[in-house]
Amino acid sequence: EATSTNGTSVIPFRTGMFPAAIEAQTPIQCFTINYRKIQGEELSLANRDRIFYYAGMDLVTHLKSLCELGTIRVEVEWHPMVLADTITDPKLLAQKCHQTVASTYKPVI
Repeated sequence: EATSTNGTSVIPFRTGMFPAAIEAQTPIQCFTINYRKIQGEELSLANRDRIFYYAGMDLVTHLKSLCELGTIRVEVEWHPMVLADTITDPKLLAQKCHQTVASTYKPVI
């Protein structure tokens, strides 16, 4: 329930799907994606637009360019499940998931 950004931060999660998880009492799998390199070059403010999709970018054009990049080094960290049956407020559940993901996010600087 996050949205794309320019890589400088993880913005607060939307609450839209969290009520369904609470109602079903299903665990939520959070994970953090950190892009590290593009074709061997460290990800930076200078090249981040080659990876991140945000603001007024055209999605089709961006995806085409992304697919043509070649090697992209990505780190994915899987977090312990967040139990939706222990947090019954969608806003609090969204905040918990956001904090979990943001805790290991490495911003682009």
